[in-house]
Formats: sequence, C-alpha cells, structure tokens
Amino acid sequence: MNLAARSARRALRFARAWRYDRLQNSKAREAYQQIIATEPDRALSPEQKREIRSFARQHFGSVVYSPWLETYAAWRGEFVKGCLPDNYVGRYVVPYSCGRYPDSLRNTVAKRMLASDRFADVGYVFRGALFDADHAPVDPESFRSQIFDQYPYLYLKQASGLQGKGVSRVTAETFLNAIAPEIEAVLQYPIEVHPTLAEFASGDGTTLRVTTVYDKGPPRVVAAHVRFPRPGDTHVGASKNVSSVVDLETGELSSMGKRDGWVPTDRHPVTGKVFAGFVVPGFADACAVSLDHHARVPHYRYIGWDIAITPTGGIMFFEANVGHADVKISEAYYGPIFDGLGWDQLHKR
Repeated sequence: MNLAARSARRALRFARAWRYDRLQNSKAREAYQQIIATEPDRALSPEQKREIRSFARQHFGSVVYSPWLETYAAWRGEFVKGCLPDNYVGRYVVPYSCGRYPDSLRNTVAKRMLASDRFADVGYVFRGALFDADHAPVDPESFRSQIFDQYPYLYLKQASGLQGKGVSRVTAETFLNAIAPEIEAVLQYPIEVHPTLAEFASGDGTTLRVTTVYDKGPPRVVAAHVRFPRPGDTHVGASKNVSSVVDLETGELSSMGKRDGWVPTDRHPVTGKVFAGFVVPGFADACAVSLDHHARVPHYRYIGWDIAITPTGGIMFFEANVGHADVKISEAYYGPIFDGLGWDQLHKR
C-alpha cells in the first residue's frame, strides 16, 4: 500500500472515530442533564470535572472519554476510577470481545448455535421465505393456521434490530404481509412473566439483563438489571423503559432506578410499585443458566443475556447480545464491572 493510500485510510479512521465520539458524548451529556435536572444536588463541581478529564486523558489517552465518566459520577454521587466509558467500550472492548465473530450469535441463529431449548423461537424469515424452528422451509399458510391456534400473536424481531427497534407484534391477519419484506428476522411466541414482576408492569415485555464475562477464568456474572415496560407497551424499548439494577448477591433491586433515559426514580412511574425491597424471582437460576450458555461460546468475552422469568420461575431467553451489549447502567451503579481484566488498557495493545 502506497503512502497516499495509507494516509487516506488514516483520515477515514479518524473521521469515523470523530463522528462516533461526537454522537456518544452527545448522549452522555444529555444523560447528565437529565440526572441533574431531576436532582440538582448531583451536579458535578468544576473541580470534579477537571479531575475526571485529567483522569480520562492520562488513563484512556483522551478527554473524549470523560463525558460518560462524568455521567456515571453524577449518577453515583462520586467518581469511581476504573469504570469504562461507553465510547471506549465500543471502540476497544467490543472488537476484543467479539474478534471475528460480531454477528454469529444474532437472534436468527442463537438457538441453534447454543443448542438450547430456552429460546422462544418458533420460526425464522430469510429474504421473505419462512423456516421453522429447525431452519427447515415451511409453507407460510400452513404455519399460520397452526401457530396462531396456539398463540394470539407472535413477536417479529429483525436480526439487525437494536434497543427494542425492529420489533413488532404480528397476528394471523397481519402475518403474511409482515414477513414478506423481511430480509432476516426471528419469530418468537409471547412469554408470560412472573406475577410479582407483573406488579410493576403487566404484559410480556419485562426483561432481566444478565451480563456475563468469560475471560481469565470460567464465566462469571458481572452485572444485572431489570427493564420494565410501561402499561400498553408491547415490548421494552431503549427510550421509554424503566429499569433498576440487581444486587448480584441477594437478587434485590436497587432502591433507585431510572426512567426515560436517565431520569432518577425510586418506583415505576405509572404503577407506583417501589423498587426497594423487591427480590427478582428466579434470579440465581437465571445467572446459572446464563453462565452455562456462555460456556458454550467461549470465543465471546462478554454477553448480555435478555431473559424472561416465567410464572413458575423458569428461565427463557429473548436473545443473547454480543458486540456493544449495553453496560452503561451497570457501570454507573456499581462499576467497574470489568475490574481486574485489564480491559481499561486495551487501547495500548
């Protein structure tokens, strides 16, 4: 490669990194403003901001990593060294975690790749053609007449969907038109949630996220949080969900959660159900099953497992998130969740 080509590639990488950091830092600053608008006492002093920016420059190599650290500090009430800014995770941890396999565990292949019966998959769509849960081609009309005798609706989830986007409910009436334009998607049956979780928000969208790490030792759980929908939501989305982290030892929700992005709240804003004192049913089993499944795919360094707790306390997966599996809420609450792994020094490799 000649000098001009190398220079062009460096310029392109720089431009992409600049745009990425700009978007990430815009999100971080918006989150910070949401926090302090609700609770002004959480605002950082100029001295605290200078400390954080100095740390970001010295430890991570650039002040572009300070906005998320400032947001974490405002949420937590103190600056804790070692937490990973979300743009640092995207730039360094994700490539390290996924290597050459960033898309190989997407929702259309996870059930088969993990050899698991804990996914609610009933079918798949590949370029408008329909396949059953074993990836065998099926006739859409026959599938529709059989599956909707069992379920009132299905969830259609695009393989490229993120943060609740690309998810829709389909019924017997809308099914054929819904699958026709899809390039790649999974069809899942609705999962009824445990009745105690339904006290926060009824429906089948409540999700337990368990984050596991497989690096320098056997798989282990490093973080967990529950995301609740609002009444009337068909699923949990990133912008409107209500969430609270889970104590890994007790399975109890934190007394303070967040809604609508990063607005602090101690209860579900619609139902009024308080977080403090609530123990997530089946939490220990959810962690154990997640660890078992992570052990089946050791080439991923960390995975975010989206889990439904059924009325009997059973564990079912909505999906396994690799790549940029969100850790911001966990880092803000009780990070550094990746402490001791050396992932805060990946930029030096």
